[in-house]
Amino acid sequence: MDAPAVDTNLVVLDVATRWRIDAALFLIAAAGFLGWSVTEGHASRALVAFVVEVVVGVLLERWTSLLPSATRLAGADRLPAGAQTGSPFRYAVVGAGRVLLVCAVSGGIAFSLGDESFAGGFFGAYAAIHLIGAARARRVERRDRVALRVSVGRRRHGYYVTSPALWGASAG
Repeated sequence: MDAPAVDTNLVVLDVATRWRIDAALFLIAAAGFLGWSVTEGHASRALVAFVVEVVVGVLLERWTSLLPSATRLAGADRLPAGAQTGSPFRYAVVGAGRVLLVCAVSGGIAFSLGDESFAGGFFGAYAAIHLIGAARARRVERRDRVALRVSVGRRRHGYYVTSPALWGASAG
C-alpha cells in the first residue's frame, strides 16, 4: 500500500454536515423571500410559485444530480495526511455571507421586475436538494462503514474517506 500524500492546505468537513448547513442557510433565505412575497399581498400566488419551484427543482436534481451519486461518494479517495478538519461554525458564517450576497442580487432582480415571488422556491429547492444529498451521504457512510469528508475553500471539491473499512474490503 502506498504512503498517503501529504496536503497541509486541505481543509475538510463532514459531507452531511456541510450540506445540512447549506440547506439551513437556503431554507432561511427561502422563508425570507416567501415572507416578503406574502407581505406584499400575494400570498396564494407566492405559495403556489414556491411549491412549484421546489417540486421542479427537486425533480431536476433527480434528473441531473447536482450532488454526487452514492456511487461517486462510495468511490471517494483516502483522506491525505496533513488534512485539517474545518470548523462547521466558520463554514456557516462564511456560507451565510455568500447566501446574503446571492439574496441581495436575487432581491434586486425581484424588486426590479416587481415580482418577489419567484426567488423563494429556488432557494427552497436548493435546500431540499442538499437535505437529500446529506441523507444520501449518510446512507453511504452506514452501508460502507466510512466517514465522508468534502474539501472546503477550493474551487474543485474532492470527496474523501477517513475510515479504513472501505479500503480493507476493496483490497481483497
